[in-house]
Amino acid sequence: MSRKLAEQRQREAQIETGREAHHAATEYLNAVQGDVYKVGAEIARVEQQIQHSRVLASKATAVRAKKPNVCKRTPNWPSTSPDTSQVESLRLILSDSAPQREAHEAVEKAAEVLSVAEASLAEWQEKRDAYARSSSEAGCGGRG
Repeated sequence: MSRKLAEQRQREAQIETGREAHHAATEYLNAVQGDVYKVGAEIARVEQQIQHSRVLASKATAVRAKKPNVCKRTPNWPSTSPDTSQVESLRLILSDSAPQREAHEAVEKAAEVLSVAEASLAEWQEKRDAYARSSSEAGCGGRG
């Protein structure tokens, strides 16, 4: 019986360790997801700026085609070249997200390990309960 109790304690300790690892990994995942949402918002903002620049460029092209002399007289006509600093900034952000993807995978693996440990504990508890019932029945049957 003491061996079974020691085995139970060991499995409970494994589950607790798994839960702590899962909790830490979940917190890290939440932080990473927050960063991902920030990056997504930045990308959306830049995409909107790019779309706006394209609209301005197409309007400028249309005006140039209709009235070529207007562009010569307008010194601050919008440029149609892309903002290379924004493009480089987005490339940097995307390259920085690789560790975050790895962390997400680690969280998923920790959750899987925790699930296996909990299933193992549940199986052990079922065996323990069955053993307790059979021991109880054997004890009651001998007294009758």
